Amino acid sequence: MKHDVIVVGGGPGGSTVAWRLATAGARPLVLDAAVFPRVKICAGWVTPAALADVEIDPEKYPHTIQPFTACRLAFEGACHQTRWARPASYGILRREFDHYLLERAAAAGADVRTGLRVTGVAVSPDAARVVTDRGELEAPVVIGAGGHRCPVAGALGRISAREEVVVAQESETRLAPERAVALAPFMDAPELYVEPDLRGYACPRICRSHPSRGTPTSCGARRRGAWRAHGSAWWAMPPGSRAI
Repeated sequence: MKHDVIVVGGGPGGSTVAWRLATAGARPLVLDAAVFPRVKICAGWVTPAALADVEIDPEKYPHTIQPFTACRLAFEGACHQTRWARPASYGILRREFDHYLLERAAAAGADVRTGLRVTGVAVSPDAARVVTDRGELEAPVVIGAGGHRCPVAGALGRISAREEVVVAQESETRLAPERAVALAPFMDAPELYVEPDLRGYACPRICRSHPSRGTPTSCGARRRGAWRAHGSAWWAMPPGSRAI
């Protein structure tokens, strides 16, 4: 099968562009080194605009999604809360969200190949050649959607030498029904605990699973400076949680 476009990266950007190309009649090929559903640490907080970009109706999305109508920010002992009349963002689980979008692209006709690592990219006036650990592929167009250190961006010289690595850790704890009821008043407002040097944060949040998928889930993440004293008391994983 000949492809019109090779999309490197099966995350939300790559899967959405492949889905739109396929629905328009093109023949896109999506390549990703991971096998989906795969773990995606952090980045589980999306805005209504982001959902609109990927054409997802939060009321019809079949997986974990929690509307947030407030947000609490804590810094140096002070806490501030902002509240909105409608959801300002939504909590999701990226392993579900990304897999859902990739399956949507495949259902529209995109050729999705996971577990295939791209090791090189070369572009000529006539075609783009993509080298993988299982051979070479060609198409008139290549799209880089590989996120951090995307091989397409790297081959074309579009990665900044000043780019910093951000370290993240996340745990998920499934809540007992009675505990979920007790925490219900806090489900609409994630909390951000910012470290004193502004180089890291903790973000405990509670996401209610889709009704067909059981009890709610409590999620959290810490980025750069994860082992600093500020917020570390919260980061002691509760019984039943699992690091992912």
